[in-house]
Amino acid sequence: MNGLGINKASKNDKDTNILTPEEVALLRAHASDGTLTAEERETYSKHLEAMKKLMPDESKVDKSMPDESEVDVLGLRVARALITVTQRLAQLEEQKSALNDAIGTENVRVSLCEDRHSIQAYFDKFLHADVNDPEIRDQVFEYFVDKVYLYDDKLVVSMWFSEDDKQEITWRDWFSLDEYWTDESPFVKGGGVEFDCFPLGSTISLAVILVKLRRAFCVDTLMFELDREVYCMKKVLSVSIKTIIFFVGWAICVSVIPIPDTASAVIWRFWAELIPLLSVIAITLIFWLADQKKIRLHLTGKPVYNIILGGVTGTIWLGASVGILSILGVVQIEGKNQIAMLWLWLLAAFLNTVMQEMLVRGYLYQMIKSNSNIAAAIIVSTGLFTFAHGGAFEAGILPVLNVITMSLFMTAVLEYTGSLIAPIVIHFLWNGVGAIILGGVSLAEDYPHLFDMTIHGNPILSGGSCKIEGSIIVLFMNLAFLIGFVAAKKRKDRNR
Repeated sequence: MNGLGINKASKNDKDTNILTPEEVALLRAHASDGTLTAEERETYSKHLEAMKKLMPDESKVDKSMPDESEVDVLGLRVARALITVTQRLAQLEEQKSALNDAIGTENVRVSLCEDRHSIQAYFDKFLHADVNDPEIRDQVFEYFVDKVYLYDDKLVVSMWFSEDDKQEITWRDWFSLDEYWTDESPFVKGGGVEFDCFPLGSTISLAVILVKLRRAFCVDTLMFELDREVYCMKKVLSVSIKTIIFFVGWAICVSVIPIPDTASAVIWRFWAELIPLLSVIAITLIFWLADQKKIRLHLTGKPVYNIILGGVTGTIWLGASVGILSILGVVQIEGKNQIAMLWLWLLAAFLNTVMQEMLVRGYLYQMIKSNSNIAAAIIVSTGLFTFAHGGAFEAGILPVLNVITMSLFMTAVLEYTGSLIAPIVIHFLWNGVGAIILGGVSLAEDYPHLFDMTIHGNPILSGGSCKIEGSIIVLFMNLAFLIGFVAAKKRKDRNR
């Protein structure tokens, strides 16, 4: 067999097909490792036939001599065994490599943590480095940056030796007008990346390094072809158009969809609240799908927790406001009325509350926040909420301030919980219980109230025509809850 070292020359005088023991052993080796060719198989078959001719008497035939099928089976079994052993060896090698890497990493950690002064000096070297120096800049990249990925909408920097191996920043955040050239860059919001072996605590200095890195990288590598102002203007224009279309689309739906005629005041009110809600849901769904579901709507999330939080907060908010005004003698409950289908009136008020929250703190809020910043989202949502309660402007500055602070209060709850559930519950308790039950909050004129609340004294305390919603006590309550939830949100972010 050519190429295998088996010589086809004559082996003896009777048959040239008889192989030597060395050649048979070579064939068996090829069978065991799966490399036996068709030519080799044919040669071995001829060898067997030649051996049979030499031993015509069956009693003299060596039964231990394997036939062709036995060679095949033997080769298959040996091949399978070798494959299994090879795979197991590969697995063991991978485990060995992983263990060696882990041991090496731990050795590095231990060696680094042994000398805090060296570590301090190492970070100080880059903390006060001049990133305008090309040599220093190259060192910063070499020591801290592994890879930089550029996408259409964001920049991703992969860092060396970081527990959070990637830092992301969108072009929107990069071009933030107020923060673009300041140390409060969105790139490093939340503090520096921490090394868990660092003996001096959080490596906050790395945040400053990243700011310097960002500036140098931005100026020298990325942004020389991009016009910051043009980019920002395009973003502002896009967000503005979406906001206008969303709000106008909702208003058109509300105005063109007729309310069914009915003799029942409560049923008519139910439809009058349901149609705007269905309209805002439909508009939200259209825009959400158009954005390819990129905008998180925050409609759900920990429902039980948020319902309880909203219930407790709303009860304290309304209860404390009415309680303080009652102690001051400004408001009194003097009578009770009979209301047919009270539950349906409350349901209508609930639908109205859901509609308001989805309109001002649903898609629009999250879209503006995602494409611009939270400040712009708060301004727009608060403006829409105030516009929807335009009657407050006729009553004076204090009712307007109450509407504004109430909107900010609901937004703070949304940011703290990450869900619209709690703001909806709080808002409903104020409207439903405060208006329909107590009669101290202004809703649409056709809404009834179970109790008769009378208001006395100075309008600054009593609220005048706006009832308790125009009271300075409510303003103080709004500010107190606003400050409380903002502080809770900051504390929550720090603990993450």
